[in-house]
Amino acid sequence: MGPDTGELRLRCGMHSGAVTAGVLRGDKSRFQLFGDTVNTAARMESTGVSNRIQVSQKTADLLRDAGKGEWLTARSDIVEAKGKGRLQTYWVEPGTGYAVSHSRTTGTEDQTTEVIDSQHPLNNNADGDGPENGALAFANFTDATTPTAVASAESVKTERLVNWNSKLLEGLIRKLVAHRQTISNEKSLADENGNKKEQNQQDTASVTGDISDRYNNNASPPSNTKGTIRDEVASTISLPPFQKMTGVVDRESVEMPTQALHQLRLFVASIAALYRDNPFHNFEHASHVTMSANKLLHRIVNMNHTQLSQHEMYIHSFGVAMDPLAQLAIVFSALIHDVDHRGVPNFCLVKEDPAMAERYGNKSIAEQNSVEIGWNIFMEPAYAELRSCLFPLEQEMNRFRQLVVNAVIATDIFDPELVAMRNKRWESAFSQLAERDDPDFLNRKATIVLEHVIQASDVCHTMQHWSIYQKWNRCLFIEMYSAYLSGRAGDTDPSAGWFEGELRFFDNYVIPLAKKLKECQVFGASSHELLDCAYDNRMEWENRGREIVEALKESMDNTKLQL
Repeated sequence: MGPDTGELRLRCGMHSGAVTAGVLRGDKSRFQLFGDTVNTAARMESTGVSNRIQVSQKTADLLRDAGKGEWLTARSDIVEAKGKGRLQTYWVEPGTGYAVSHSRTTGTEDQTTEVIDSQHPLNNNADGDGPENGALAFANFTDATTPTAVASAESVKTERLVNWNSKLLEGLIRKLVAHRQTISNEKSLADENGNKKEQNQQDTASVTGDISDRYNNNASPPSNTKGTIRDEVASTISLPPFQKMTGVVDRESVEMPTQALHQLRLFVASIAALYRDNPFHNFEHASHVTMSANKLLHRIVNMNHTQLSQHEMYIHSFGVAMDPLAQLAIVFSALIHDVDHRGVPNFCLVKEDPAMAERYGNKSIAEQNSVEIGWNIFMEPAYAELRSCLFPLEQEMNRFRQLVVNAVIATDIFDPELVAMRNKRWESAFSQLAERDDPDFLNRKATIVLEHVIQASDVCHTMQHWSIYQKWNRCLFIEMYSAYLSGRAGDTDPSAGWFEGELRFFDNYVIPLAKKLKECQVFGASSHELLDCAYDNRMEWENRGREIVEALKESMDNTKLQL
């Protein structure tokens, strides 16, 4: 579950009776239920309200027969169910002691009330400032539109996102530390078995995996010494060679310094504070990207659901599955990739902030700015304990920075030079003409896969459910149209070409990217799911896009008139 689940609402409906069950043949064969019972249950759901369970008379009778009549409350109004007529239904509220939060109708569809069970320990205010034990706290949602309430809600939301991102990064850091301890244990075991220590140190890069030597050849400057940050981008990043591990340390057993954990959360909170209040390029978007990147990486590295050996998994994933530093770098990059985004594209930044544009060579301006800000904060003395925990050796930090630079700059998908470089690299790695004897063959593939992870995550809303795509497409439209209305984005009305532009974006970027994810053959079923959703969203947009754009434009124009 992702960071947005704090806002998740669920509407449930139940009916009882006989059903027909079976598996239908076809491209997407699956177990299904059929019959009037299923149809009635669907009516119970569709006529219900969020976060409540509505049941039919028959289900209510069965609950009473089971001695659970106290769970039932008759609905005050009679339900008009399609194909069923007028029905008396019931709300079910089991006395479980868990928090209950739901919407109730109070006369109009727009007025809802949230009820919170203060008996639950997570809701009980030990300081006595909240509701007393046994009472119910009521919060009218119609009051949540006041500026104070909105600001409070945003603050709670940001804190939840900060906590979620901190916990995600903590898990990846624990995995990195556990991996490092495993390598150390393997080396100690080799020494105990009679290997000469001097020989061990010489062969460490290819045999024992000693951190110092393994990463020394891959090191790049920890700060910018090559010109612009974009100049640091490497066409191929070397990942550590394979090393078999006989006794893998469990990351849950890793003891993390309390100060490092405190600094980790402080760092995430600092990054969150530097995201601007844009409709699209904001901290919530960054959190959505970190969630998607982590899910894609999990599909690569999850060795528990495969029969492959460690070496086969290493080859299959091009080394990514056994490189926790690279995995951490991608999620870290997702977190910072749009920090301080100004809400306009790079070509607008050239005019809006010429000094910043010149500093970055008038290329990948927003992306380089995000790297510089995120990295500079990360290098502050306040996070020294965190860095020490992550990078016992400077070579590790150097490689981490290289991965971060490559990943964040990869989110600039419109720069023609970068596009040409990526296409050429793809051909050299995944085409039929690829030179498999090239010593960088595996590393080149790994570099491509890592960049594709963050590229796909950055536009993952286009490859997810239609409702998610619509949410973020609406946010992006509002951001771009607001920039146009304020005179920041030139004289071209973005709504004029938004419908066609989305179709071109699907055809020329999203769908080809989803196909490449599939061709990489490291993401399992995820690549098929992403491609299918991209096709479905494109088809739905082609059918409904014009109407949606008109509604969005009308809403924005009305808001402008009100202001």
